[in-house]
Amino acid sequence: MTAEQAIYELISGASDVPVIFGEENGPRPPKPYIALKVQWAHRFPLHHGAVDPAGGQTVMGHRDASVELQCFGASSLSALDMLAQRLGMERALGEAERLDLAVFEFGRASQVPVLRDQATYEPRAVLELGIRYSVVTVDAVGVIEEISARGELTAGATGTVPVDVAVP
Repeated sequence: MTAEQAIYELISGASDVPVIFGEENGPRPPKPYIALKVQWAHRFPLHHGAVDPAGGQTVMGHRDASVELQCFGASSLSALDMLAQRLGMERALGEAERLDLAVFEFGRASQVPVLRDQATYEPRAVLELGIRYSVVTVDAVGVIEEISARGELTAGATGTVPVDVAVP
């Protein structure tokens, strides 16, 4: 599941109105509905895990995504306000944990009506959320299977030279 799909699952599960992806073609549900858009995601430094016996290294990175929710139709502000409330409740917190997400920021819910037909306004409200997620991949870095070292003692030196090798 992609991060965008997980965010959709979290938001649609907490909403009492239908949720669709914004900026996609296709029919719209009856109003009210919410259009979800992941606007951008800030990438943080990577965490590199141990290398497994096959030479794979788990690499994880955190992202902070800005998610815009636009609700169209009557009571749109109320629908977003209730959604924000539910995202802080136990059911949604458990679902967010299951999806490996964290809602870390709730923006201001605002009324932003849309002018239609040059004379009629359609009710619309907007809410921005900050949602943190992680991306995990495996990098094929390989494994060093053998190390050979040779040397010689000079100037009449005799004996052995201790060498310590540690393998985690």
